[in-house]
Amino acid sequence: MLIAARHVVKQVADEMSNYDFPVMSFDGYFVVKNYARLASVRDNFFQDEKSIETFNALLIAMLTGSVDSCLQVMEKDMYFGLPEFSGNFDEIFVDAGAFVGDSVERFIWENLGTFRHLYAFEPGYKQFVAMTK
Repeated sequence: MLIAARHVVKQVADEMSNYDFPVMSFDGYFVVKNYARLASVRDNFFQDEKSIETFNALLIAMLTGSVDSCLQVMEKDMYFGLPEFSGNFDEIFVDAGAFVGDSVERFIWENLGTFRHLYAFEPGYKQFVAMTK
């Protein structure tokens, strides 16, 4: 049995423990089933240690159902934490799903209002109106 509801994996697994069939989270199953492919993505596309550590933490969280591994690598400033994404004043920033413009505002502050161009897309009408004010 695969449990897809991430927020109740442990509770459902505990509830089903008396039955005679295997139970695991869908996330855990996905990682086990696709581990070779996931490891290949990590090994071939991530070059910096922080990205590799973060990817590994996500895999561990998916396997265990616990976010503890993610807490170890979480960045307070998730969008502009790496130096490569901060202070480049000739940047073109694209926010697809800009909600009310909060990430756009952070980008502007992070780059001291200096950048080449900014594109923000938001399909929700109310959110778009809020973003354009």
